[in-house]
Amino acid sequence: MQNGWCRWLTFVLALFLLLPVHQTSAHPLTIVSTKASLQKTSLTVEMLVEAALLARIDGIRLQQNEPLSPETKSKLERVIRQSFKISNEDQPMQMRLMAAEWQNHAHVELKLVYSSNQKLGKLSFVDDLFFDVAGKQHQNVLTLLENGTKSTFVFSESVRELTVHAGTALSWWVAAQEFFQLGVEHIWFGFDHLAFLLALLLVRDHWREMLKVVTSFTVAHSITLFLAMMNILAVPSKWVEALIALSILFVALENVWLAQGKPWVKRWVLTFYFGLIHGLGFAGSLADIQLPKNHLLTALFSFNIGIEVGQIVLVALVWPLLTYAWRYKPSVLVARGLTIVIALFGLAWFVERAFAWDIPMFDL
Repeated sequence: MQNGWCRWLTFVLALFLLLPVHQTSAHPLTIVSTKASLQKTSLTVEMLVEAALLARIDGIRLQQNEPLSPETKSKLERVIRQSFKISNEDQPMQMRLMAAEWQNHAHVELKLVYSSNQKLGKLSFVDDLFFDVAGKQHQNVLTLLENGTKSTFVFSESVRELTVHAGTALSWWVAAQEFFQLGVEHIWFGFDHLAFLLALLLVRDHWREMLKVVTSFTVAHSITLFLAMMNILAVPSKWVEALIALSILFVALENVWLAQGKPWVKRWVLTFYFGLIHGLGFAGSLADIQLPKNHLLTALFSFNIGIEVGQIVLVALVWPLLTYAWRYKPSVLVARGLTIVIALFGLAWFVERAFAWDIPMFDL
């Protein structure tokens, strides 16, 4: 029996390698990467923004890899001036949009200059940019560069203001708090990771076995997240995203097999291998963010802890409800129905990522 499954798995993997996989994502969390270089009386700001996010602003017209029109640049400058404000010593700094160019097929880089009439001292940042169109699913990772020192701060819907003093780097505690929040929100808004975890929880099993499964997933994705962010391991994100979709489909289908007999391999072992893939997906979410070198391990560790806390909260909420529901016969039908839905999402995400097809209702 196991040899048969191994042959089928080998066939599926061989077929997968031949597919024309394209870059897509099931992560609705939008992340803007902003670098602010401090000079004597001015700041040079470079903002890397997803083109799809820019396109949500009324009046913005983008043609992929085509130069932005003067009208579009003028609109962008007005929007940024109103929504991303910097003050020096409580006096508003003047902003100019110096350039807006395509960085790649999916991102636009905005180059801004904020100037003041006096030497930089107490700097106040107010970020209201994109939150009106993306809400809780948006974050802006700000990196401050001054005399070779980097400090990082994350703006979110609930935290939109920052006050710093020129010449003083942000503490490691601030970096830890911000990347912890980034990790929590990533797991909560990463619907493919949530679908995978929910599929694991839908199996009626002893809590000890479930603990093994969740622990193996945690250990595995922590390993690959660390290796990828330390540039020890590099895997094209297009393959990672497609494999994550396949892992969701496989686990959902295995739920049906488990209802009919024993699994062909211990589930915690299988979850470990899939967790390695999901860890690369977590690392991909940080690909556009330059982690602060002075607090690199702090930021990476905090991000991973945030993911674990988000995961624990999910398990703590869902597992007791499932345990109670399993006392009643209709729960079996409900579990099967949810399994089918998860399998459909996994299949749809894989098709989208493998063939660049936009499937309505599944483009989450």
